[in-house]
Amino acid sequence: MAARVRAAVRLMPGPFSRDEIINSMDLWSRELQTFNTSWLDMRRRGELLQTNDDQYRYNSTAAPQADVKNRMMRAMHVKGVFSAADIKKLTEADLSYVHAVIRRMVKAGELEFTGYYDRVKRFRVKNSEKFYLERVK
Repeated sequence: MAARVRAAVRLMPGPFSRDEIINSMDLWSRELQTFNTSWLDMRRRGELLQTNDDQYRYNSTAAPQADVKNRMMRAMHVKGVFSAADIKKLTEADLSYVHAVIRRMVKAGELEFTGYYDRVKRFRVKNSEKFYLERVK
């Protein structure tokens, strides 16, 4: 969603409002929560700077430079058995994003829950070779 917001913001010639971005993106109602989360993250990171009450401008220098998802996949592959906090520390991704990716991958059958260690959930990649070929490379 953040990539879609960045693309829509770059098309705006000058200052823009949040509603203008929503209209230009033509969002479904079920996508609005994801948009709100992305919008707040981008404001907190400094990508969206508020100029007036309802007007913003885009600061491309504050955008993340690395592909976080790719770094997460590589860290999962290399680490072996890991927790969400381990992946957060290695990739500098938000913990909520790491949890969401892990949940999706467990549901898809790519990761498996190995148990608790000091009351922290631990996971591992089920098929390391397949994971490397599909996700890391």
